Amino acid sequence: MTFRLHSFATHLIIFALAVSSTACLPPSGSGGGGGGGDVLTQEEIADSGVSGSALDLVRALRPTWLTTRGANTRGTTFYVDDTQYSQSEIDNLLAAEVSRAVYLSPQQAQTRYGSGNENGAVVFTTK
Repeated sequence: MTFRLHSFATHLIIFALAVSSTACLPPSGSGGGGGGGDVLTQEEIADSGVSGSALDLVRALRPTWLTTRGANTRGTTFYVDDTQYSQSEIDNLLAAEVSRAVYLSPQQAQTRYGSGNENGAVVFTTK
């Protein structure tokens, strides 16, 4: 009897830990308007109603992508179809031209594009 009770209690504790640890996670693939998620899909972009620039799109749907994360004050780096763009060039890219946007963490951005991406990157794919 003691063995069964101990086994049941152990399983109950493991279950409680699993439930409590996943309750704090954002929904998978979600990215709702608060700035969560690493991908803006074509559907989200179309449903957003943002008619301005690609930068306006990010400001409206994923503002945390533009937050400086490292010691470098340079800010987020931008790429359009794998070509680096300045912030003013991104401000001239229309949201309607974007089919997808992805945020890369500083480590991901530096691995993919090299140095100069210490605060992460936003990669736009155009239609």
